[in-house]
Amino acid sequence: MATISANGVSPALLLDIFSLVMQFCDLPTISCLMRTCSTLYGCGSTPLLHQEFFLESQDAVISFCLFMGAGDGTRYSAVRSLSLDLESKVVPIHLGRQIQCLLNHLTALEELIIYGLDDLLDVHPPLVDSIAALATVKDIYLWGCRHHALKDLIPQLHSPLAHISIGFRPKDRFTFLESLSDRELLDYHPVRMFSRFADTLERLDTDYGASALDNRIESPAVYPLVRSLSLCDGWPTMRPWIDAFPALRRLVNLSREGKRRIDGRRTRRMNMNDQLSNGSWAALEKCSGTAFGLYVLGLICHVERVAVKGVSTNEHTQMFFDVLAIARPAYLSLEVKDKKLLQDAEKEGISFTFRRRSARFMFIRTLKIKFHAEVEDRVRTSFNILSLMTGDVIHALLHLALTHLKLVVYLDWHDDQPQPTEHQMARLQDACDVCAQRAIASIHSLAHATVTVIILGHEWIVSQADR
Repeated sequence: MATISANGVSPALLLDIFSLVMQFCDLPTISCLMRTCSTLYGCGSTPLLHQEFFLESQDAVISFCLFMGAGDGTRYSAVRSLSLDLESKVVPIHLGRQIQCLLNHLTALEELIIYGLDDLLDVHPPLVDSIAALATVKDIYLWGCRHHALKDLIPQLHSPLAHISIGFRPKDRFTFLESLSDRELLDYHPVRMFSRFADTLERLDTDYGASALDNRIESPAVYPLVRSLSLCDGWPTMRPWIDAFPALRRLVNLSREGKRRIDGRRTRRMNMNDQLSNGSWAALEKCSGTAFGLYVLGLICHVERVAVKGVSTNEHTQMFFDVLAIARPAYLSLEVKDKKLLQDAEKEGISFTFRRRSARFMFIRTLKIKFHAEVEDRVRTSFNILSLMTGDVIHALLHLALTHLKLVVYLDWHDDQPQPTEHQMARLQDACDVCAQRAIASIHSLAHATVTVIILGHEWIVSQADR
């Protein structure tokens, strides 16, 4: 068996042991080891290539292709995940050829992510055949789609896909869909377009459907394994999705209302009436999205967990409570972006409604309220929000049957802003402690309360109280 030696004096180490050790090293360590000798250079390429590769420039693609082509050609089979982001960049024809050559050799690729897909296919159309020929891919993300993707590429995909994520650039979405005939819109609806993956698909993320035409769509197949569906559609008709994905557990709709709010109310009524007549999901466990996105779904089924994002107006609040009254979740997560909605004086706001109509929401056991601060003076805002939570918010929750409460202040800090001082952090900690203790003392059903201040995704301050 091959061994490593230096002038015949170093202890012999088996290559497979070195390979095993390097699999547990981080990327900088592997890189350093590979620079020590030619043997370790070859030994380290396999664990290095098991990482996800994100190529977002012409130089990165060229460098990666050169690295992959070096040696005996065995590196290609080690790559499991590849991401290409050349959106809004000039892609010369020779780069398209290099990407095609690379894809032709990736015989064990499991995940492929491409941003700006149609722009890339415009430059080098033969890439359609190379992408379609990948036989081991299970997860595929195709963004920036237009005619090439929907008409040429997707009909040729044959890998046993478990996760499909597909979407348009915002400026292309409506332009492309409006250029299609009614027949094409029906054919390009995801439940029809991906029917040959019905036996393997587990998750679908998409930002389009046929909207008003959906009620004429009959799914050609049932997808028994699909558990997760993510939409970004302001006017979806839910019947095709319900029929195609009967075992769905998680549903997301991140659509925002734009200027057509009346269409949202019409879509909600249509979906509710259809589900009352023809049934809804029987085992849906989690539903998340914007207040408008959840509202237009018109769901009539019980949902154990509901998460609502970006509530910033009284109209959002009303939509959210309409969804809540039917879903009756035991777990509720709520992201608020306007502090007025937390003030008891704000009629039809969140605190006002919970206090005045608490008897309608006794099904909630776990409640998370997150305030996302997007103003300049974030420290002062944090104190104001914590004061509101300690006062109006907790007062509004007194008569609910909560067992767990989590209150979060999220600060989206930037590098050019001064960081909080130690004194400010200490005061924030005290404010969090007071809030958590007040929640436990005031809400008699509560077993556990957590108050958190998050800065740039990291929990800087956490205060907990238990009964």
